Amino acid sequence: MNTKYDKLDIAFKVLVILILGFQLIGSSDSDQSVKRVARLIKDDNSVTNVRLMKKNVCYSGFKSIVDRSPNKDFVRTSIVEHLKSGGYREFEIDSSDYIHVELTSNAICRAILKNNNGEYKAFDVEIAKSHAYPFLYFVYDVNEREYKGDS
Repeated sequence: MNTKYDKLDIAFKVLVILILGFQLIGSSDSDQSVKRVARLIKDDNSVTNVRLMKKNVCYSGFKSIVDRSPNKDFVRTSIVEHLKSGGYREFEIDSSDYIHVELTSNAICRAILKNNNGEYKAFDVEIAKSHAYPFLYFVYDVNEREYKGDS
């Protein structure tokens, strides 16, 4: 039954999720924000919520890689192990780079970095789903790609 109350309830949930998402971007404690969004998604598995969760997991996972402290809650275990055993040589990334993340498909998000010199780098970050991870989604793979401006 789709009543006026149901529509208001859905609108309120979306508003709360958007607020939490914006807090995530500006928060130094992004894991807590993602956990709050994850709890809401378990209660309301709408398309909007799932997309927001994927974007937040992509951001948090990729940021943990850039910060050279890959978080196993967001990043596939084999990637974490590879990076900790010296795999950072493949990533010439300054941890102070600005990060912009956008979800480009159901399983891919694009992370764009801008360093202090104004140079850009782009990465395709593949997201996968598994109940073994606390946020249901996790960074499965990362591939650097050519940056083509607004592509």
